[in-house]
Amino acid sequence: MNWTSSAHCTSRAHCLACRNDPAFRASIVKAGMADTKDFACPHGAQIGQTEKLPQPKRGLGDLIEAAVKPIAVALKLDCLDQQQKLKPESPCAQRRDRLNKIKV
Repeated sequence: MNWTSSAHCTSRAHCLACRNDPAFRASIVKAGMADTKDFACPHGAQIGQTEKLPQPKRGLGDLIEAAVKPIAVALKLDCLDQQQKLKPESPCAQRRDRLNKIKV
């Protein structure tokens, strides 16, 4: 498995360590998940970057939203606005926000 396609990387939970800790990147190489410790970040963060790093996904609600949003788009549900984002006042958005309190 490649580090940049793993759930650990795509969750964006390890960006600070990945971009700023050479030992962390070396452990990824040692595990065979990258060829070099200076691998590119798929989210655009640079090695040594400490500010404006990609933000971690918030929680379970975001994961569920990502899985079911294509269905809501196909069914043209009115919980989505013109840009296909959840309307903040919709029951779906409220459920997402409640579920985001569960960290994954």
